[in-house]
Amino acid sequence: MTRTTAIALLMSAALPLGAAAQQQETTTTTTDSGSTVTTTAPTTSEAPAPSPAGGASSEAPAPSPAAGDATGSEGDFRQAGAPLHNAEGTEIGNVVITETASGVMHLVLDINEGALPTSQHGFHIHEHGVCEGPTFESAGGHLADGKDHGIHAANGPHPGDLPNITMGEAGMLHVEYFLPGILMDQIMDGDGAAVMIHSGVDDYTSQPAGNAGDRIACGVLELTPN
Repeated sequence: MTRTTAIALLMSAALPLGAAAQQQETTTTTTDSGSTVTTTAPTTSEAPAPSPAGGASSEAPAPSPAAGDATGSEGDFRQAGAPLHNAEGTEIGNVVITETASGVMHLVLDINEGALPTSQHGFHIHEHGVCEGPTFESAGGHLADGKDHGIHAANGPHPGDLPNITMGEAGMLHVEYFLPGILMDQIMDGDGAAVMIHSGVDDYTSQPAGNAGDRIACGVLELTPN
């Protein structure tokens, strides 16, 4: 009679991850006469790939958004502009107001040569986006938001209060202001807003408009591409 014994030897140690683990199956056969015959045949089995540490997903992370897609890029900031017209309807300059990353808006005012008298003039943002000459009363009062007029007022100033402008002997003007007290949403609300230049100087104290005199130039602010 012949007796057969199968012995499996696993040879998987030090194999690369995911590589096939090789086995050798050794068979020993003993005959009735007492002699022994040994045969060896290789076999293979696929070693399972290990799970990521901590059970984390093995999927590659999603790519980060391109720099141009970031919120707060330059294209996200709104800009409003207005040509300024005097009581006769002549264009005398322009205003541009732009949002910035700091949250403080930036105003730029340009006045054409010889367009205004050589003196100081009150300069404000008014509550309605309507400029009907010659008096421009259609623009309403200052954009006030419940405040008093003037930087010297305890409950001031209006969001629409701006520094005086000074027309010198050269007859032209370029000024830039930062506007920490007003937002574009206040300017571009349901009835818009207008910029106004007065005949006299704003004393920053008198109510409701600084005793700045007549309205001599007006411009309706509208959103523009920046």
